[in-house]
Amino acid sequence: MTPEFSSLVNPTMHYVLDLVSRIQRQATGIDLRQERDHIRGELEAAAATADGHDSPVSGEEFRLAKQGLIYWIDEVMTIADPAWQTMTLEWHYFQSLDRAWKFYVDGERQALRSSPDVIELWYLALVLGFEGDIRNAFDEHLNEPLSSESSDDQERQNWARKLERQIRQTTSTDLQPVPLQGNVMTLSGGLHLKSAAGWSLTLIAVAILLGLLLWRPDLLG
Repeated sequence: MTPEFSSLVNPTMHYVLDLVSRIQRQATGIDLRQERDHIRGELEAAAATADGHDSPVSGEEFRLAKQGLIYWIDEVMTIADPAWQTMTLEWHYFQSLDRAWKFYVDGERQALRSSPDVIELWYLALVLGFEGDIRNAFDEHLNEPLSSESSDDQERQNWARKLERQIRQTTSTDLQPVPLQGNVMTLSGGLHLKSAAGWSLTLIAVAILLGLLLWRPDLLG
């Protein structure tokens, strides 16, 4: 992810991961509506920057990335605290509650046809905890039925690899990876929220692996 694009999405991802960590630790004084308003403010500030006259980031590309971010935020926040389901960002921005399948449909139809930055955002959302309903997305909405012999976890891993390949094909060799630092939920035999203690190291590992995969695939055989 380019530094310019990273600077727009990383702060929000960091904040949300920290918020999920605080919820898991059962920290006191967390007001979900206030937290939602803060996250909305970060998203809008980033969008305004992307829309700026001299911004190196395409406003259109950031709007698509923001869409993926919103799906991811609602997913991990609802898992952390089911009360979030009554105040989702998806409803605020899109008046829908269909992220479970829209994440994959929009990823296939829009993100995969966009820039490497947008595709990498979708990839990070997947490895940082998005699960949704990939089978419903492909079987019912994309008309590309998935194998009945594979689990949903396996299909998410397959889709992650598809994103990886597309990033590799469209990324210029002179770009340098910018690691996302913070806490993480991983894609490892299933997309589930992990304990807060292991998040930081896992995210560093994901960043390193992603960097090798995209910019030095020869090192991975």
